Amino acid sequence: MELLRGQVLIMGLPGPELDEEMRERIERIQPAGFILFARNIVSAEQLRALTHELRSLCTISPIITVDQEGGRVSRLAKITARPPFADELRRAGRVDLIEWHGSLMARVQAAFGFTLNLAPVVDMLLNADLDNSLSGRCLGTDPQEVIRNARTWMRAHRAQGVGVTIKHFPGYSCCENDPHGGLPVVRRSKAELEACELIPFRELMAETDVVMVGHALYPELAGDGLPSSMSRDVVSGLLRGGLGCRALVMTDDLEMGAVTSEFSPAQITLNALRAGNDILLFCHDWEMTEFAVMTMELDCQESDWRPAAERVLAWKRSAPRLKFDPLRLDPRELTREIEQLTAETLACLRDKGEEPFG
Repeated sequence: MELLRGQVLIMGLPGPELDEEMRERIERIQPAGFILFARNIVSAEQLRALTHELRSLCTISPIITVDQEGGRVSRLAKITARPPFADELRRAGRVDLIEWHGSLMARVQAAFGFTLNLAPVVDMLLNADLDNSLSGRCLGTDPQEVIRNARTWMRAHRAQGVGVTIKHFPGYSCCENDPHGGLPVVRRSKAELEACELIPFRELMAETDVVMVGHALYPELAGDGLPSSMSRDVVSGLLRGGLGCRALVMTDDLEMGAVTSEFSPAQITLNALRAGNDILLFCHDWEMTEFAVMTMELDCQESDWRPAAERVLAWKRSAPRLKFDPLRLDPRELTREIEQLTAETLACLRDKGEEPFG
């Protein structure tokens, strides 16, 4: 039972190497997987060694994930190069560049042992003046543009054997503040959301591996008064019931100020599980993962976590599979290809009289 229980957790790591304490913790928790950041990356060789060691410590093959959207959200830029922003691809208006970007991001990840990308963003750029963390990250300014571009990117990415994640359900487009700092409130009616933000999620649901639920309060959706990531009305009611989601459902980072400023670690874990999420994401502080484990041991019924753990295992059995040997991918060649894609994207923008993002 303990082995299965960990399959609802993805955890971050403190640095580029594991010490004995962290190895013991991983072997004991047996998490669903790991999320890595720039702090975990020193070199191509070190990163490959780290992901290999993480796999060796897990009885059940782990998800190893990262945010590799392009632009400023490019965690692997330290060892390759920074790919174009989603906004630049959108404005360039060339499907072939979006397809190239999707394929290339998957190959970059595969080269270092990653199995899932926490991308693409399918929120829309509705108001560039809002401080909601979406600047430069959106593939469209209306639902159909997002669907067209995201579908192209996702298909190219998954074809290389690395999974994808659409985010941030049910839509950050009208958030007025960044959930990293505090809890946004989105006062959109369900009809307004159905006519706009929810459309890309509904249309792309069958083609994604994971749906990430964001942290915002939607008074018109959540009768329980909880943030979207912890609301049963939003996760089980709207996402699973209303939209028929069969993909894995993952919370955004449960260490963001949007939730930690409002709830205790135990409340966060219980609410997120009982909302119907499959994976709880803890990105930075390993103690939060320990709190989650303790809460599950002391305060949870098996019914709170077992269905989610079984869905995670089912996805692992059916997840995209690489069609090539990732160790044969040369980071230097991948860097050159990223630079070529960037140069072509920026040339296209110049031809259209557009400026690079930022």
